[in-house]
Amino acid sequence: GILKSETGAARPDAALWVKKEEEDRKMDREKILLYSEDKENRGEPERFLGMGQMREPGCGDTLTFYLNTVREIVTECRFTITETACPPLKACAARTAQMALGKPVMEHI
Repeated sequence: GILKSETGAARPDAALWVKKEEEDRKMDREKILLYSEDKENRGEPERFLGMGQMREPGCGDTLTFYLNTVREIVTECRFTITETACPPLKACAARTAQMALGKPVMEHI
């Protein structure tokens, strides 16, 4: 149902809001799992122009990005990651690689 605020304006029922929050979290978990399994841009390319590596000190996961560019535009972005890395880190890496394509190099620095 709808509740009224102190000013008399309608506001969503708290139970509906909580249900929506739970649904959003479930969708977020599903997206994370979907992206974490994406292997489209995973793996070290034979040749690359740039590389960046980071290591998470707590768990020791290592993530490395490899870039190729033409006229300072990212034409290829691939990555390697520790196989035992958590799904959120794998999903973040996969999504970052996708989003980098076609962007100017200086936009990512």
